[in-house]
Amino acid sequence: MRARIVGLPVVLAALALAPGCGCGAVPQPPIASPSTSASVASAAPEAPPVGEPRALEGPDVQPLLADPRLAEVATAVEAFDPANATTAMQRALSLPMLTEADRTRFRYQLGRLASSAKRSDVALSAFSEAAADATFPLAPYAACAAAQEAVRLGRHEDAKALAARVPDDVPIAASCRLTLAEAHEARGELAAAIPIWQRHLAQGDKPARWADVSVRTARALLATRGDPESVVTALGLARRVALEVPSGPLAESARDLEQRAAAALPADRRALAVRSHADELVRLGALVDGGKATDAEKGATELEAALSDAERRGELGCKTALVLGKARMKKKARAAAADAYDLAAQRCNGESRITALFQGGSASLAAGRPADALLRLEKVEREGKTHRFADDARVKGAQAALALGDEARFSEMLSRIGDDYPEGDLSPDGLFQLALHRIQKGDWAGAVAPLDASIRLRPRDRDYWAAGRAPYFRARALLATGDRARAIDELRRVITDHPLSYYMVLAHARLAELDPVAASAALEAERKRADQARPSMPDHPSFHTPAFARVLELLRQGEPDLARAEIAGLGLNEKTAPPDVLWTIASLYGSAGAVVQAHAIPRGRVTDWLDHYPVGSWTRAWQIAYPRPWPAVVAREAKRSQIPISLAYAIMREESAFDPAVVSGSQAIGLMQLIVPTAKTMGKKLGMAVSESALKTPPVNVALGCRYLADLRAQWSSMPVLAIPSYNAGPGAPRRWLAERPYEDFDVFVERIPYEETRNYTKRVMKSYAAYLFLYEPELLSEVLRLPMRAQPSLSPAQPQPQPEAEPEARAPEAEP
Repeated sequence: MRARIVGLPVVLAALALAPGCGCGAVPQPPIASPSTSASVASAAPEAPPVGEPRALEGPDVQPLLADPRLAEVATAVEAFDPANATTAMQRALSLPMLTEADRTRFRYQLGRLASSAKRSDVALSAFSEAAADATFPLAPYAACAAAQEAVRLGRHEDAKALAARVPDDVPIAASCRLTLAEAHEARGELAAAIPIWQRHLAQGDKPARWADVSVRTARALLATRGDPESVVTALGLARRVALEVPSGPLAESARDLEQRAAAALPADRRALAVRSHADELVRLGALVDGGKATDAEKGATELEAALSDAERRGELGCKTALVLGKARMKKKARAAAADAYDLAAQRCNGESRITALFQGGSASLAAGRPADALLRLEKVEREGKTHRFADDARVKGAQAALALGDEARFSEMLSRIGDDYPEGDLSPDGLFQLALHRIQKGDWAGAVAPLDASIRLRPRDRDYWAAGRAPYFRARALLATGDRARAIDELRRVITDHPLSYYMVLAHARLAELDPVAASAALEAERKRADQARPSMPDHPSFHTPAFARVLELLRQGEPDLARAEIAGLGLNEKTAPPDVLWTIASLYGSAGAVVQAHAIPRGRVTDWLDHYPVGSWTRAWQIAYPRPWPAVVAREAKRSQIPISLAYAIMREESAFDPAVVSGSQAIGLMQLIVPTAKTMGKKLGMAVSESALKTPPVNVALGCRYLADLRAQWSSMPVLAIPSYNAGPGAPRRWLAERPYEDFDVFVERIPYEETRNYTKRVMKSYAAYLFLYEPELLSEVLRLPMRAQPSLSPAQPQPQPEAEPEARAPEAEP
């Protein structure tokens, strides 16, 4: 049963209603009354016992729905059927011989399911009964969830009584106070609601639901108070929302309230009614960041015309030109963007000037104006030698020099980058660009020096796009220059030092072509390598607190986001906790099926596992990093579409990080990030109805994504791995690149993919694919470990390779294992 329901917490989150308090994806339950705090504190014994660190096999949290008595409930949840899940849980509460602890846990889960099914009456009763058990660690959460359901039912006095019981020392307290305020608001008790909202807004710059709470507060202040200070406060709250959230229904309400407040200002405050130019800049910045580039460009042009000469020469003029440049770049109007950034550079000083010069140089390069680009980028280096953009400017400046035909200058600029910027994040990439340029010209011997320099800068690079890159291509250079023995040794070291990285995959494929026995032996040696420094489960004082007891129970119930808030409250979040504690937390998430939260930890700050193959006690670490949620759905759809299960998971991991409801800026939806037209095309082939909401459910999204992958692999039958860049850029783009470079080796072909996003996506997915195959489908591992050397295996070498396309971006990719 356990294996079958992995991922149920995520399923529950997808099913659940978003609560009024904004506490998460499921009905959010805060907090017990002060009188129950001592009882909750006594409920902490389920924290791991004190003792020596343990290997990563534990601790373990058994999801509640893994209980065999709840098999019928689990089946309904997996089918995304909250109504039947609710009914099944009600029947489970009638089972004989349930302990009181079982009944309370079952009632809490019933409340969650009933809320998802929009049966607030059942949810209110279930949560209220769970809240009445003072020994239950989640009694305060149940009380808060009951308050939310009471608000939905219009039982506002009950809601107030329940919400008022929540103590301040539980993370969900702030959200539950909003439920209390909502109950007061519904009863017309605005004088009681206002201080609750104001307290919430005072918690930080942008606390949860800040915009909605600001609008509610402004509306209430205007309705109940006529004093000047209240009107001014209402005006400030409404204006901030209107400026920083400039589109959507909330923005319309904010603008209306702003106008009402402005009209109510006393005579001596009327000047506040007029927005300043600085206010308009805030709005324009929010527009461009929110994807409204056309509106931002129009507004910036109008603001530019409205500024006085003095304002244009000052900070306002500087920032207006920067916004205009950014908006035009978003619209891909690169030449016009370069002009705007040039204007900004004339007006700006300090940090803003360096930014304007760098962005202007980048825009000029992308617009095909390399001479202008080089001029601006040289100024970045002269004026900002220690600035974070300095090494970036060197790389882009070298690209501009090459575009001008000055190959000597290109080589000179990049050959010195490691010496000039030894800490620069792009310095290794700049050296690799120099090596790749020489490789493209057939000068493998000339590639060795920049590759060696790159290795000296980053001897043990763990970034997915570079881990093993320089030593792999150095091995290729050694091979090309006739040093076969050293090349084989270098390839072996890549296999050993960079487990299941993208370049390890390439190294194994290359070594298998040279010496199949050596390739097999290198991998087999890693499979048998004895554990050394293994990840362990340390003891920690926080593991013996009431808060950690709540963490464990929240994970059992399928509330990983609420558990994460408790963990952060303990000071154990990703930014502050030591790696061994983070492994403990990741293991807890993983055992509870909370794959989104679990795999995010090894994707981020914890990187020790990247130095070890998934064997022995390190296997668990890799399984956390590469989980397999919704196993029945993925297995069924992969089989139906005849693709490897591991490929489906690799795409899913890199596309959505297992968030079924995520929507990208390009409106790609769900686990496998499908746009609606593609989804509908696949839906016709499978006889499935497709809608945006359906694409947010795993059964639909995975079915369509697997079918799309199958279609792409069919188009690349001789080199199915090319389905990966096709999935990101569309099948036409790789076809075009292959037509331009028909005889290119696969490794060089990937490095020369002109879209940075697609280039790095290909590396990420291939790395994930190799990991999933190694962990779960080793019999299919040869698809990635025995890649054909050429992007088009059926062709033979013929003529020299063409020069590379201009690289539109040169920033370092986001660090992500």
